[in-house]
Amino acid sequence: MALYEMTSNEFRPIVQTSFTDLKIRERGDLQRLLRSQIEVLGDDLYVLSEEFGDWEDSKRRIDILALDKQAGHTLRQHGFSDDL
Repeated sequence: MALYEMTSNEFRPIVQTSFTDLKIRERGDLQRLLRSQIEVLGDDLYVLSEEFGDWEDSKRRIDILALDKQAGHTLRQHGFSDDL
């Protein structure tokens, strides 16, 4: 999908890049910032856990486990790939 920056006079294409090219790391950058500014993912979220993986029969983990205002669980698994 093409992305554009809108100015007062025109749309400018945003050059496609990767997290690797931008030197952005999943845990050290993206996850740290999301945890400290969880409101960018939704209003009234409360972070319960980060890197949650306390499952009985699985080695999977959830990057960020949060609750919303109605006490509903919100799982945030941010994939990290050069394909983005």
